[in-house]
Amino acid sequence: MKTCTLEALSEQTGLSTHTLSKVHARRSGVDLRTLVRYFSAFGLPLEQGDYRSAEKVDTKDRPKPNTPLSEGPALPSPTFTPAVSWGTAPDVAKFYGRVDELATLQAWILEQRCRLIILSGMGGIGKTWLSAKLTEQLQSAFKFVLWRSLRPISKAHSPLPFDELLDDLLRNLDPQSGLSGAEDIRTKILWLIGCLQKTPCLIVLDNVESILKQASSGDSADGNISIGYQAGYEAYCELFRLIGQGRHQSCLMLTSRQVPQKLSPFSGENRQVRLFSVGGLRTPDIQQIFAAKGCFQGNADEWHHLVDYYGGNPFVLETAATTIQQFFGGSIPEFLTYKSLLLDDIRELMDQQFGLLSESEKAVVGALAHQKMPCSLSTLRSHLPASITNTHMLGILKSLKARSLLAKAPTNPTMTSFPANYVRDYISQNFG
Repeated sequence: MKTCTLEALSEQTGLSTHTLSKVHARRSGVDLRTLVRYFSAFGLPLEQGDYRSAEKVDTKDRPKPNTPLSEGPALPSPTFTPAVSWGTAPDVAKFYGRVDELATLQAWILEQRCRLIILSGMGGIGKTWLSAKLTEQLQSAFKFVLWRSLRPISKAHSPLPFDELLDDLLRNLDPQSGLSGAEDIRTKILWLIGCLQKTPCLIVLDNVESILKQASSGDSADGNISIGYQAGYEAYCELFRLIGQGRHQSCLMLTSRQVPQKLSPFSGENRQVRLFSVGGLRTPDIQQIFAAKGCFQGNADEWHHLVDYYGGNPFVLETAATTIQQFFGGSIPEFLTYKSLLLDDIRELMDQQFGLLSESEKAVVGALAHQKMPCSLSTLRSHLPASITNTHMLGILKSLKARSLLAKAPTNPTMTSFPANYVRDYISQNFG
């Protein structure tokens, strides 16, 4: 039987040795969220059949530090069975990597009790899948779990109207509320906050960028937004703010290609509103994804070049994998010699991301894309037209960072690899 010490378990789970002693001694119950974190540290969901009532657990001497512990302790029973409504959430049975990301987000929710978490990142980077996997692992810690997507059905449709989302949430969280649906929005919001205060709820809203289009900073915020559209955007952001700053025992998780700038001032490392930037997958994780699609050939450097070019973006790399398999016989080196690696499906994804940029933002992106290394603000300034003032430039950089187009450089701005490759390729194809 595999054994380990309390200290080793503490390092792996992030729980104190005292808490772990309580779990394994089985003399008293522990917080359900502690049990979820314990199981999640080993990549295991906490399910109903894994528990038994705390009153029925046999007592034993509490293990001392450095005492080997056997696997599979009896655990207390949860106080409720979660009511889960997955909506259009993906099946994440096949999930690769993200161990550190999951551990960090679990700690934010279960231990630090964050009320609002925004997962941001490029399109296709895996925000939806990460949040779905996290929700799957944490669902036992909440009485209600709701997953909803704000993505329009098609380009011809509008995002989900705000009042329809409120009605949907209230129907699931408090079906006996007696609300007719005709109440004003303020009444519904107050009722929703009351639900979040009474019972632990986890709500996930996917594709929040759908309500942010044309409402970003920069030249796009020039009054062109329709009154109804702007009102919906303002209402969504106000609800997010109220939940993030409210007094309750629930959590709202958002995924978006862009951080709502109205929420940024309320976020911080020690606040209940947190921003989490989702990056690309590592090469071993991408290799697992490729292995599920078929056989591919390439040495370590060629694999690294492929993954790095596309910024570890799983959707983009899966698209490339299909092409490599169909037209290059699975040979990665042959694919890398192809003139352009920006395939049509990939270009369409990037066009969507860059299509929302203003002309001034595109000018800054173009200047950054040609800088192989992080450049100082003064160097960047020298490559921009005089019409972009210093103040305007800082505002644009802030907007680009919110859209996950800037890398995490300590001080000097630089673009992430894949967007920079896209811009250079676009300029080469159209103006080279």
